[in-house]
Amino acid sequence: MKHLIYLLLFSTAVFSQNYNYAVKKTQKSISPVAPVANNQAEEIEYFNAYLLPLAQKANLQAALNTYRAVRLEAGNYKEGGLQRITLNSNMKLYGHSSYNEMPEINIAAGATNVLVTSVKLWNGLKFLNGAAITNCTISHVSGGDISATNASVENCTFIDIIGSNLNINNISSGYFRNNKIIKHWVTSVSPQLFLKGNNATPSTNNTWAWLNLLTAHGDATDIDNFGNLNVIGLDAEAWNYKNLGTGKALLYMRNMGDVKLASMAGLGYATNATPVFDIQANNLMLLDKGISTNGGASTTTAKTFTIDSNSSPYSVSGGNYDIRGHFNDTNISYNGTNQASLIAGTTAATNITSSILGANKQVWARPVFEQIGNPTGVNWQDNRVGKASSRAYIQNLIDTNGIANLPEGIFYIDSPLLINQNEGIVGSGTGKTAIVGLTDNFNLINVRGAGVSSFTLNYLTLQGGSKGVHITSDGLDNWFQPNGINFKYVVFRNQATYGIEVAQMYGMDNNMFDQVHFFNIPTAFKQTPDPSYGGFETNHMTYIDKTVFYNCQVINCGTGFSLRTARADNLNAWINCNFEGNKIAIDLSAQNAPIMINCNFKNNTGTHIIEATPTIGLYSCNFSNNTATNIIKGTTVNIEGCNFLDNIPLFETNTTAYIVNSTVIGSVKNMPKAVLVNSNIQSDSNLNYSLVNRVNSSNSIILNDAPKPYPQFLVTQ
Repeated sequence: MKHLIYLLLFSTAVFSQNYNYAVKKTQKSISPVAPVANNQAEEIEYFNAYLLPLAQKANLQAALNTYRAVRLEAGNYKEGGLQRITLNSNMKLYGHSSYNEMPEINIAAGATNVLVTSVKLWNGLKFLNGAAITNCTISHVSGGDISATNASVENCTFIDIIGSNLNINNISSGYFRNNKIIKHWVTSVSPQLFLKGNNATPSTNNTWAWLNLLTAHGDATDIDNFGNLNVIGLDAEAWNYKNLGTGKALLYMRNMGDVKLASMAGLGYATNATPVFDIQANNLMLLDKGISTNGGASTTTAKTFTIDSNSSPYSVSGGNYDIRGHFNDTNISYNGTNQASLIAGTTAATNITSSILGANKQVWARPVFEQIGNPTGVNWQDNRVGKASSRAYIQNLIDTNGIANLPEGIFYIDSPLLINQNEGIVGSGTGKTAIVGLTDNFNLINVRGAGVSSFTLNYLTLQGGSKGVHITSDGLDNWFQPNGINFKYVVFRNQATYGIEVAQMYGMDNNMFDQVHFFNIPTAFKQTPDPSYGGFETNHMTYIDKTVFYNCQVINCGTGFSLRTARADNLNAWINCNFEGNKIAIDLSAQNAPIMINCNFKNNTGTHIIEATPTIGLYSCNFSNNTATNIIKGTTVNIEGCNFLDNIPLFETNTTAYIVNSTVIGSVKNMPKAVLVNSNIQSDSNLNYSLVNRVNSSNSIILNDAPKPYPQFLVTQ
């Protein structure tokens, strides 16, 4: 981590991603085999967009006005181009895989269904004031500010925001409502979240699924009058790193509605650290609060409900009540008094019930995946026999251009392709470009590098071979930290061992895998650390931190994700993913705050579906039609808004469980310690109440109302 922090603080290398685009040389022509499948819908839209050459950068606004959907070549579209562009309804701007530097980008008032993706926002992205801006998507963008001043932004989605601070200044008018922010990483700048609303047109119901606030040089956040706000998965480190702040806590909030925070990790270790939170709100719920600071106790004026917290202290003031479940102990307390038996009909019962039964809001839509075609067909193994190798052709493209742009076709290779740092391959779509191993005894692609750097794999299928992609350093004594990689729309099929292996390097930090799908592989994704690792930092300890798998699938594999490490991994997440027909979906060890959000698990068959130690958080996940022997093998589990609809045991081994707003059909044996909140535990009538404390397999029923479970974290309006 030390190398990453140094580069983030003192250079722009993390955000620049300056790929080596040499002048293209004439390549030997080839005739690849024609594919037999179609691309995914979003890929079709991308390749159908009008390609605006870099030489015509001055015509970017005109191209958007004319064609509505525009994609870019590699290069800087600001220098020598326009000072700003404005996107209106149904306009789509697709940057190059290298991320283009752009002029100032404006989203017009009243715009809907705008897309901006794969660009650098060094000159800012602004939502303009006026009529409401709705249903827009900002994805895979880096640097600069995303801002709005007295603008109305509603039902928009922000995905993979790399280093862009969010500055919403709606003090006078406008609002920011019902927006989803998925993987938002901000570093160094301060404040990293500046969110201001007003009373006349209130902002509310915004949800972050994974938020990383890294080394803010001053105050990390300044949030005021912003209604209801939820965060699932927060990691923060060394806020007020350079002592440029005003003493605000990491999470500084004023005049808020309901605030819900879950799976919080990290440490305030700056010399002049401040508290974790200082929140003035109506209600505050904390689930799995594992974050600490050297900067003093947190404070809140809210009616507060905490479940599963470390000992990092906080206080509640202003006359509001304070409910704590297993706050560094095994008690459920109300205003400091242990509640060991039924409290129905009391003031405490009324207040606890009010905190439990929050508003029943609109939940996030379940992930739905289209059928992903196989471009090589069902007889791919027979068809590869005797084919000529295109390995030299593809490697020459990589070596010459940095990024190899492959046309439609099936390309057979007989030995590994080498991608060095800041290089890559971009195909013509998962249904139209495939790289296929002529045999299964070599890796299809080896990724090698040194230092903090990136690489690119987009829009292709990788089939056969021993491993699809093998990622490691240039040598055992070189440290390599892939960071901000561009890895999207890649399908892995039929590898003999692993789809992706990360092995024998320093580590991976802050990456997203978007629309990456694995079919029929013994292990889809494998982390292989140094077997002789003995502690401390080494160049080959192979950690994976703050990496998000978004809209990914694992189908008919032995194991989905095997992240069994020595140096602990931190805040890895799976969001909107699908696991179907596998033996084991998730296999984790030595993980801090891993989270699974809005994932589906179907038709899995192993001894267990998930193994995770020492902890895992599950939020709005659904399990159905599984025939596995058990669902979870673990140590501590936090569960909110989930549905376990199979009549199989929830836990394989003794597990501490915090189950909130969820439904469980199968047995809950092997659960000696638990807090059950508003959860329908159908197999045990002694647990099927709105609040139960379980210690040493003995139940204390605190509230005996019938549970009414519904998700309360992953929600919008």
